[in-house]
Amino acid sequence: VVVQFDVNPSTFLSNYYNFLLQIANSVNQNIGSIIVNSITYGSATVDLSVTTTAAQGSSTASSQQSNLTNAVTSTTLANMPVLAGTVTATTTSSQTVIV
Repeated sequence: VVVQFDVNPSTFLSNYYNFLLQIANSVNQNIGSIIVNSITYGSATVDLSVTTTAAQGSSTASSQQSNLTNAVTSTTLANMPVLAGTVTATTTSSQTVIV
């Protein structure tokens, strides 16, 4: 998952927890399932992964990916304007990883 926000650094920092919470809620997981791979601070671009226990190809996995895509491609997320958002799903033998 990559999300780019149109905000200044202080706005990003003040909304960061709510951003993570909304990402977790969109896939019915807790914040601990999120791995933040990088944050490009000046552009407020976040690259993260979300791990779920949904089986590959299941309706749950499809729904989670759809919900997450809707969240990161919306016009705002956690009270921050979204410039761009992308979602890609990969799987392992036991879990779905949305990156």
